[in-house]
Amino acid sequence: MPRRICAISGKGGAGKTTVIILVAGEYAIQGKKVLLIDADPRQNLAEWWK
Repeated sequence: MPRRICAISGKGGAGKTTVIILVAGEYAIQGKKVLLIDADPRQNLAEWWK
């Protein structure tokens, strides 16, 4: 069964991207498929991935 985990807050610098990266990494280590979608206009996740 698919799970969706979202981190939403209007405040910048709250650690949303960091938390999502860490949670996704744990799922990936367990062998689960992970899809990360960054809807933040600053594209912090895309920058981290490089």
